[in-house]
Amino acid sequence: MLISGRRILAGNIFNNSTFTYSVDTNSWTQAATKVYNDRSDEEGWTALAGGGILTYDLFQSVATGQGFAEVYNPAQNLWTAISPADGSASGVLPVLTSPDLGFELGPSMRLQDGRAFVIGANQHTALYNQAANSWSAGPDIHGILRNPFGRVQHANFGADDAPAALMPNGARLTCSRRRSESNHQQWRRGSWFRHHQQHPFHGGPAGLLGSLPG
Repeated sequence: MLISGRRILAGNIFNNSTFTYSVDTNSWTQAATKVYNDRSDEEGWTALAGGGILTYDLFQSVATGQGFAEVYNPAQNLWTAISPADGSASGVLPVLTSPDLGFELGPSMRLQDGRAFVIGANQHTALYNQAANSWSAGPDIHGILRNPFGRVQHANFGADDAPAALMPNGARLTCSRRRSESNHQQWRRGSWFRHHQQHPFHGGPAGLLGSLPG
């Protein structure tokens, strides 16, 4: 993640240490250690207003059964907890993945109103309000499953290692798959899902116009 001072912030997929790379000096420096015992594997980072970097701590969340997150301040070289589970933030932060889902996580982004939006590998999503230091559950992702034997309405979809984009009108576009937590199997085709500020996710059913190759 690009941060101030022509530097790049990088995590560690094995432990909770982080590092910064200086473009100007072509050198690496060990940065502050993350608050929680949480490695940066599978996790995405989101740039907040003011230069902070938010991460959803998926391994800490799965281990405790509660949502955890933190934010990095590049100017102070400091990670700070922002988790309702331990009182460092208010609101509700859902658990967004599981071992059965391979500890995967979807994309995260900063919205036009300044909030951070994190998309889970399960059907859940989360929103972080930086000004209020508060989390809330976002809309769940549901879609239509269809095959020669019939169709299933309101099936749960999740985003694992999936892209997302903020559209000019404020809608969020992401690619998602139907995944079974019981047997870790994925449907072979994904679907796009569009979410607007006032509306839940709406998806293109797999195999129809909205679908993307799996």
